[in-house]
Amino acid sequence: MKKIIILLIANFLILFPEYFNFIVIGDSRPPIGDSSFKNFDFEISRMNEYAPDFIINLGDLIFGYGELNPEKYWNIYLSAVSNIKVKYYQVPGNHDLFSKRGENIYLNEFKKLYYSYNYKNSHFIILNSSENGIWGKIGKAQFEWFSNDIAQANKENIFIFVHFPLWNKKYSRTKKTYNDFWMKEIHPLLVKYEVKAVFGAHMHSYGPTEKIDGISYFITGEGGAELIKWYKDHGGTHHFMYIT
Repeated sequence: MKKIIILLIANFLILFPEYFNFIVIGDSRPPIGDSSFKNFDFEISRMNEYAPDFIINLGDLIFGYGELNPEKYWNIYLSAVSNIKVKYYQVPGNHDLFSKRGENIYLNEFKKLYYSYNYKNSHFIILNSSENGIWGKIGKAQFEWFSNDIAQANKENIFIFVHFPLWNKKYSRTKKTYNDFWMKEIHPLLVKYEVKAVFGAHMHSYGPTEKIDGISYFITGEGGAELIKWYKDHGGTHHFMYIT
């Protein structure tokens, strides 16, 4: 039976060479007061079972705030993600860039705060919405880079990944200035270049999912952190998204 399944998958990939799948997870840091990554470790084992082409983490990778020795927690985090069996990408969150020192540690270890890459017929853009430790800020230099990058993508599908869901002020919990910047400056570019979907986290929940001018906006922010009460009371749990 296993051989038949493998043959079916192989034939499918021959017929549809651009087919692929990936996983998106967010807020995988430990809960408040917990230094272990046991929740994220469990999600890693589950994600490995799905064998995606790659995984993207939407940020808040460590707790960050108030930690006297953040390098220690980055080492624990790196040990956890070393168990991921596929290509792994990450978005910086506010807990990761909690101070100038935090940002320097992040840059020293991971080199980039925003970037993009191609995979098959798709283009993936990773944004940093915590510039200078400010919730929701995407500065001028990054916006100029983004504007040029998306204009040159030239791929059938474009996907955007950001920590703060800046299209929704209630769930991003950021200043109106940054929500307005997203909707007035960034969102029109997403419409112009027919972006397939945008993924954000920060809110420890799944959803709400929104469709704005044809753009699908997702929130998936519970990969390990403490569950918020209303989400938990309605049956919410730690999770990730599997996209085909």
